[in-house]
Amino acid sequence: MAAWVQVINHVPALYAKRYRAHWGWLSTVRIDINNPSVGAELIELLQETNGSIVLTWLQGHGGGDASMDMKAGHFE
Repeated sequence: MAAWVQVINHVPALYAKRYRAHWGWLSTVRIDINNPSVGAELIELLQETNGSIVLTWLQGHGGGDASMDMKAGHFE
C-alpha cells in the first residue's frame, strides 16, 4: 500500500494505491480532503483483516491558527 498527497490543478488531495502479487500496482484511488487549500499531514495506513484500507491524516482548519483535525478515509 502506498498513500501520498498530490497537487493537481492547484488542488491537493490524498491518493492511494495497492500492490498485488502477480498483478502489480492497481489503479490509483483519490480520497478527497475537506479543505484542500490546507493539505494533509502525517498520513497513516491501516489494513483491515478483510483487505480494506483506512487512511488517517491531520488537516489544519485554514483559519490562520495552528489547530488541526484528525480525518479518515476508507477504500476497498
